[in-house]
Amino acid sequence: MGTTTVQDELITTKARLDWWVKACRKAKIFGFDTETTGLKIVEGKDELVGVCLALSPDQGCYVPVAHTTGEKQLDFDYVVDTVAPILEDASLVKVAHNGSFDSNVMAMLGVKVRNIDDTQLMSYALDGQKHRARGHSFDALTKFHLDYDSIRFEDVVLGELGMKTFADVQLAHACAYASEDARKTLELYYLLKSSLDEEITDQQCALGTLLEVYTDIDAPLIPVIADMKRRGVQIDLDKLDDLDATFGAKVDAVQNQINEMVGYEVNVDSNKQLAELLYDKLDLPILSETAKGAPKTDKDTLELLVNEHDVVGLILEHSKFTTLRQFTQSWFDLVDAKGRLYPGFNLCVTNTRRLSGSEPNLQNVPTRSEEGAEIRKAFTAPEGRYLVVQDMSQIEYRLLAHVCGSEKMRDMFRRGEDFHAAMAASVLGGKWKDYTNKKDAEKYAARSRFKNVNFAKIYGAGPKKIAAMCKIKEKDAYKLLADYSDEFPEVDLWKSDVVKFAHANSYSETLFGGRIHVPTIKWSDKGLVKMAERQAVNGVIQGTAADMMRLAMGQVAEWLEQTFKDAWLLLSVHDELVIECAEDDAEDVRAGVKEIVETCADHLIKWSIPILSEGGIGQSWGEAK
Repeated sequence: MGTTTVQDELITTKARLDWWVKACRKAKIFGFDTETTGLKIVEGKDELVGVCLALSPDQGCYVPVAHTTGEKQLDFDYVVDTVAPILEDASLVKVAHNGSFDSNVMAMLGVKVRNIDDTQLMSYALDGQKHRARGHSFDALTKFHLDYDSIRFEDVVLGELGMKTFADVQLAHACAYASEDARKTLELYYLLKSSLDEEITDQQCALGTLLEVYTDIDAPLIPVIADMKRRGVQIDLDKLDDLDATFGAKVDAVQNQINEMVGYEVNVDSNKQLAELLYDKLDLPILSETAKGAPKTDKDTLELLVNEHDVVGLILEHSKFTTLRQFTQSWFDLVDAKGRLYPGFNLCVTNTRRLSGSEPNLQNVPTRSEEGAEIRKAFTAPEGRYLVVQDMSQIEYRLLAHVCGSEKMRDMFRRGEDFHAAMAASVLGGKWKDYTNKKDAEKYAARSRFKNVNFAKIYGAGPKKIAAMCKIKEKDAYKLLADYSDEFPEVDLWKSDVVKFAHANSYSETLFGGRIHVPTIKWSDKGLVKMAERQAVNGVIQGTAADMMRLAMGQVAEWLEQTFKDAWLLLSVHDELVIECAEDDAEDVRAGVKEIVETCADHLIKWSIPILSEGGIGQSWGEAK
C-alpha cells in the first residue's frame, strides 16, 4: 500500500482562496481554525493572524492575514469577507477544536460562525474526566487517538529568536503548524463521532447514545458560551472596592480573635504553624496525614474538628474571607475600560458535567450566604436595562425524590412543602410548617439537621461530617442517619444500585445518558474506591442537574434571540441563569425564561415531581436574586 500524500497549502492569491472556499462548500464538512496573537480576543488585546481550512485529514491550507515577516499575504478584509459566507452558512459543518474561541475571533470581525462541531467537546462527551491527566487538548487527543505527535506551538513561536506571537512566525512554518491543526481536527472528528455513536447508554436513560448526548445537550452550547464570553458583564467598581475593604477588615478581625484565643500570634496561612497550634499546643486528634506523614490542616479536616475547639471555627472563617478577598481582588485586573468583566465558561472540565469558570471562576461565588449576596451586587445592568435571574428550585433534592422512587418524598414536592422541614416532620412527627418557625429554636434546628442529612445522602458525608455540620455528638449523627434510612429506605436502595452499576462499568450516568467516570472504583485502595462510589452517586444527581442547565441555556439563548432585539444570556452559575434585557422587556423575559427552565427536559423525561424555577428582576444580580 502506498503512503498518503499530505498537502499543507499556503494561500497567498485570491484565486487559490476562491478555490478553497468553493471546495469547502462542496465538501459540506470542513476543518476550521484560527491563528491569533493571543487568547485575549474579546478583551480587544489580541487579533486574528490567519485562517486555517481542511477538506480531509490529509489536505489543509493556511491563509495568513497579519504576519509581521514582510512576506506576501492577502488583504485582511478581503480574506474575512471571502470566508465569511461559508462560515455563516448553517448548512455547512465547521469542525473546530475549542470552537467557541474561534467563533469569537470571527465574531469580533462581524462574522457569525454557524453550525460548529467541536472535537474538544466531543472528547469530553466520550471520556469526561476518565483521563484527567491527559485532558482534552488538541495535542493530547492527537497523541491518544491518532498516535500522532502534532507540531507544538512552542516549536514554532521561538522566543529565543525574538518571536513574541504567532504573527512573527515565517509563513512556511506557520502553514505547517496551522494547516495540521485543521487537518488533524477533522480526523479526530470522524473518529470521535464514530466512537460516540457506538457508546450505548443504559436503557433507562433518556438518550440512546453518547452521540445523542453530545448532539442534543452539549453541541448547542458552543455558540452560547461564545456569546456569553464576548458580551461580558458590567461590574460596579465602587462596590468591588467596598467588598475588598469589607473582606480585608473581616480577615484582620478574625485574625485578632484567633491570636487572643490562643494567647500568641499565629500565621494561620502557614500549614506548619497551624499544625503546631492544633496538634501540639491544643492536642486535637490527628484524623489523617499527608503523604509525607504530616497531620493534615486542609478545609475538610478542619470541618471535622470544628466541635473539638472554638478556634477551629475561627480558622475556617479566616480562610473563607481570605479566599473571598483574593477572589474579588483578581477582578480589578480583568475589568476593561468599559467596566465589563469577561468571565469564561468551560464545558469540558468537571467530572459532573457542571460548567466551570475561568478569569474569574464565577462558580466560586457562594450560593446562599451574606457574602455571596454582596458579591452579586457588584454585577450590574447598564442604565435603562435590567438583569433577570432564574434558578432551579431545590433541583438536586427534587431529583433525589424522582430517582429513588420514594412516594413520601415525591408527595412533599407535589404538595409544595418545605422539603427539609417536611423530612424532619416525617421522621420526628408534627406538621412540617412547625419546623420552619425560626422562633421555635429546637424545631428550626431540626430542620437544619435534616437539610444537612439530605446533603449527606447526595454527597456521601458520614456521621463525623454530619456531627460537625450540625454541631451535635457523633452518636447522635449516627442515629439521625439511621432514622432517615428507616423512614426513606428507597434512598439507600437506589444508592446501592448506582454503586453496583458503577463497579461494573467504571462510570455512572445522568438521567439523560451523560457519563460520570469513576475509574478508581476498580483500584485496590479502599479509600479511593469509597471516594469513587460517592462520586458515582453524587454524579447522577449533580450531573442530571447540570444536563438540565445545559438544556435550559441552549433553549433560553435561542428563545431570547428569536423574541427580543437586545436580550441575552450573560451568566450561568450553579443552578442560576442571569439575563440582561431592556427595562420594558424584563417582565416578559422573566416569564418566558421561567417557563423554559421548568420545561427544558419535558420532551425527554416524564417527571414524577414538579420542576420549579424561582427568580427576580433587578439592576444588579444581587437585587434580582
